[in-house]
Amino acid sequence: MHHKGFTLVEILVVIIILSIISGVTLIAFGDFGQSRQAQLSAEQFKQYIELIEERALLQMATFEVYVTQKGYKTRQLINHTTWLEPRQHLFKWHVFPKASHVSWPDEAASSYRILINATGETTPFTLFFGTATAPRLLTLKGRNNGQIDLYDA
Repeated sequence: MHHKGFTLVEILVVIIILSIISGVTLIAFGDFGQSRQAQLSAEQFKQYIELIEERALLQMATFEVYVTQKGYKTRQLINHTTWLEPRQHLFKWHVFPKASHVSWPDEAASSYRILINATGETTPFTLFFGTATAPRLLTLKGRNNGQIDLYDA
């Protein structure tokens, strides 16, 4: 006797698979990925600063990372007087994702500057990364010695 349809085991397996997929999706995209984008932006910016620190050591040069709420770029100090934007791709304007919100302690300032000198030392800095609804999810803190820490705010 041959019946058309699915067995109870087949239906249960499909339900379990769908519940696992929807659970993982809700965890990853609970806020439509905005907090994840903020975290990725903070990690990417941290790695960028570390890369500029290494570049400053190798070139024996002073750099400035200029940060706004929309993005950041790097300039190099030439002859102790002039800030110049190098033509290399590394120094181009980098845009933060639209869902990311970047801020700093002095909220009245429209931009933030981080100086990195030829010894790899940086000006101490604090940046906050988050979303429009939670603007301070993560804190990125840089110290004089070039060490950068990223932690939950």
